[in-house]
Amino acid sequence: MISVLLAAAVAQSADSVSLQWKPKAGETFTYEYTLDQKVGRMTAFIQWKVLQSEPDGWTIQTTSRGALVQVAGQEIRDSRTTQTMARYGIRGQLLDILQGPQDRGAVALARVNRFVAPPQPVRPGGTWRFEYPAESGLPALRLDFTLREVKGSPRIARVAVRAAEEGSGMTADGEWEIGADGAPLGLKATVRSLPGLPSGDSFSLSLTRR
Repeated sequence: MISVLLAAAVAQSADSVSLQWKPKAGETFTYEYTLDQKVGRMTAFIQWKVLQSEPDGWTIQTTSRGALVQVAGQEIRDSRTTQTMARYGIRGQLLDILQGPQDRGAVALARVNRFVAPPQPVRPGGTWRFEYPAESGLPALRLDFTLREVKGSPRIARVAVRAAEEGSGMTADGEWEIGADGAPLGLKATVRSLPGLPSGDSFSLSLTRR
């Protein structure tokens, strides 16, 4: 009996899974977002609201209602509300920033901290790549993904990601957690040499669904 159960578990883990998200207009998702640098830490709670969902992608408005900044043993609370809006493709890739910062560093980070699903279902150990082409003064960016494991009920997929921007030296490594419906549950990553920061500087970021 035990051997049958183990065989079934192995077979299930080897099955291909779809990681594509299909959000519906009006849905909201709340995340805790943290940035850790040598000089301090910033924590904010952000809300994604799906404004439009169409066969070729979706539009999401991100609202941040304040942040807590910890620097040199002091806490600084920023109570300002900020909003950004962006359009994403069917696989989750950034297509256009409609509202919000559009400098090199902001765009690079916006590309890195979005999950891009594979074009078809994958098995654990499967890999895929997504490339942003060079355009409008932005260098090309390559994202390489590996599905590490799928487990739990409801299902959680853990996906490793490595990013490399052509010519700038910016790289990032991390791991996504993706829910059974394809919605991002979390990200932990380290980003190095982000445009706008001193070359070689790094920071860690985390995104956790609440």
